[in-house]
Amino acid sequence: MKKILVPCDFSDISYNASVYALHMAAALKKEVLFLHVFHIPVIDPNMPPEMVDDMIEEAQKSARNELEQFKDRLQELIARLGVVVRFELKIGFVVEEIIQRAGEMDLFMIIMGTRGASGLKRILGSNTALVSEKCKSPVLAVPEEARYKDISHIVYATDLKSEDYQYIDQLLYISSRFSARITLLHVSRPGEEPDKERVEELKSYFWRELAMENIQFEIVTNERVEEGIEGFLEAHDADILAMLRHRRNIIERIFNPSLTKRMTFHPKIPILTFHG
Repeated sequence: MKKILVPCDFSDISYNASVYALHMAAALKKEVLFLHVFHIPVIDPNMPPEMVDDMIEEAQKSARNELEQFKDRLQELIARLGVVVRFELKIGFVVEEIIQRAGEMDLFMIIMGTRGASGLKRILGSNTALVSEKCKSPVLAVPEEARYKDISHIVYATDLKSEDYQYIDQLLYISSRFSARITLLHVSRPGEEPDKERVEELKSYFWRELAMENIQFEIVTNERVEEGIEGFLEAHDADILAMLRHRRNIIERIFNPSLTKRMTFHPKIPILTFHG
């Protein structure tokens, strides 16, 4: 069975993402691995080896105690949802250890918390964004203000490239578990004609889902692609925004707006990135 990996640092943001992940796992029939990576202590090269061992042992003991408290905090929900879970501790550097562990697993996706688009902190400098950039597995970033609800509408921002097919197939699996609909959203700039041939190819590829009204195509016009996405999400009740990681420029502008024009991207919508 494919698994969901949930890196956790015991913060409220991490707890919120963990609750979201447990609900997702229950609906998708997946197991969950909660992973906490604790830092290697800063070690003085002149320190005696026995003191080094003591420092590492103390750090591990502290991390284990925090992990047990975090587990207790989630236990009622785990039992109620009936999700199979495991908890692991690793020592090392957070991003590197997450990526290594992901590579060892039969992984469905990684779910991580983030401070969201409305804060001043730069998400693309965060562990979540670094994992999303470096890991080949899908990463679902859950903003701190997100609260889980059954998924009924997934928006996939597409530039109408052929590699979209494999990722839309994954979204179809997710949508089937929630009876959700998918909107394939393409933003064209003024005066720019969408690739009609590619649109027709996509429609042909998904004709059965279209017939069942599981997928719809929307083309909006906006000078700035990220503003077109933002406007669509504001006008429609979306639960997840999905896109390929190679659209880094869009993701950067969503999460790191310039000081001259702050975007008001809705912080309650989780963002699912595929590596691409």
